[in-house]
Order: sequence, then C-alpha cells, then structure tokens
Amino acid sequence: MSWLSQAQDLPLGRTSRCDCPECGEGTNTNAAVLNHSTRGYSLFCHACGYNPFQDKGIQTLEELKRLKELNEHAERYIDQDVRIPPDYETEIPLAGRLWLYSGGISPTVWKEYGIGYSRNLQRVILPVYGVAGELVWYQGRAVHDGQRPKYLNPTIPKLGRMFISQRNTEITSTTTVIVCEDILSAIRVGKATVQLSKDGDECVGVSLLGTKLTTESINRLGNAKRVISWFDNDNAGHKARTDLYKAVGMLTSVNSIRSERDPKRYSDQDIRRYIAGAVNV
Repeated sequence: MSWLSQAQDLPLGRTSRCDCPECGEGTNTNAAVLNHSTRGYSLFCHACGYNPFQDKGIQTLEELKRLKELNEHAERYIDQDVRIPPDYETEIPLAGRLWLYSGGISPTVWKEYGIGYSRNLQRVILPVYGVAGELVWYQGRAVHDGQRPKYLNPTIPKLGRMFISQRNTEITSTTTVIVCEDILSAIRVGKATVQLSKDGDECVGVSLLGTKLTTESINRLGNAKRVISWFDNDNAGHKARTDLYKAVGMLTSVNSIRSERDPKRYSDQDIRRYIAGAVNV
C-alpha cells in the first residue's frame, strides 16, 4: 500500500508511522510519519527528510463535521485550575511541527520548553512556568485550517502571568525586557539575545500572552532596567505599544521596535540587530 493510501485511511488529525518509500521501503524502521490534516495528506521521513504533500482540495462532509465539533468543543472549554490537558504528549504531529518550524523553533528548543500536543484538542500546548518552576499558565494553539479560536487559555483572570524566555528568572533592575505578543517570538528573542547579556545585565524575551496589560504585569515590567516593546504591526499591536509606553514608562525606561513581521519571522542576527538599535537609542 502506498504512503498516500495509508494516510487517506487515517482519521482527520491523526498520525501514523511507516517505512519511508524513498530510503527505507521494507526495512520495518518506521522512520516516516504519516499525517492527515484538514489541508491534505503528508509524509515526513526523519531519516532522509522526504516530505511529500497531497492537497485534498475541497473538504469532505466528514471533515467539515469534525472541524465543527472541534470548534464547538473549544467554545465550551473550561479550565479554572490551570492544568495541562490530561492527554498532553511530547509527540507532536506534522501540522504542529510545521507551525513550530515556521516560527524558527527546532525540536531541541520545543523540548527544552516542554511544548507538546493534545490530540483531544488538536492543538500545540505551550506551557508557562513561574520563577519556582511551577506551572502558572498555558496556551493551546490551533494548527489546523479553520480551527477557532487561535488560542485556548485557562478560564481564569491572567493577572500578572507572563511567559519569560529564561526559566526561573524574575525581572529585576538588571534586566532588559523585550515584550512580545506571542510565546514563540519571546523564545526566539530570548535565544537570540543571550550574546547581549553581559556585565550582570540580562536580556530576556517576554510574552504578555496577548496584548492586554494588567496592573500586575505593569508592576512586574516596571522592575526592569529597560523595557522594549516589539508588537505585531497591526491595530492591536499599535494600541498595545502605546498602552505599554504610557503605563510602564512611568516606572522605567521604555522604547519600541517597529518591524513588518513578528520577531519569530526573523533570523537571530536580525533580531539582535533590531534590539541593539533600540537599546542604543
């Protein structure tokens, strides 16, 4: 049976393993991952990188029904205890991996930050840990076409919770904070700016897990040596930049970076260049 036939037999959103038709046919190594997504059928071989994709075109009624069920489930989602979904796993299917790759996040990095997947929710799970290493928040990111909303969060007030790229790190008077909207951008900024941390000063990427400031997050950011906002180039990002400048600027030095793309869409070198420019203003 061809890889495509095997993928077509999979339920929507599921993955399976098989031999790679390019480098391992008949070897029983199962080095390739089959995937059935809303967009199509694909295979990815971890050994040779073979990655064919077959577009499905128009979705079937069964697939549309499954997507409708997923979105209805998301609308009813409740978590007032901040607990990672019970079916969380570290094996991320192709749709999730492609989303992570598109943000410049490698397998080594997503394992470092405990990023995983929920098959029940059909979402990449992005955990957020506090200074003591305790889970304080998480986001479930949609990775399939037509999935809504983009993020699922615990259904309690966010207060001062934020994602900080350097684990077990609190914001202090020696910290330069680059504030981003999303977690992937904060990770990329944190990784790219390790070289900029020197003489006791530390540079970290922070995600507000959105664009809205709270009293608690304003006070936490106000402890920093300096704060640099790097929000999306849209109306929500422009408002967030202004709000942060007005609120946090009363407590510490605040500057901003304006770019056409999200931080995660740039190379590490470009990220450092943008930040160095904002620091030296």
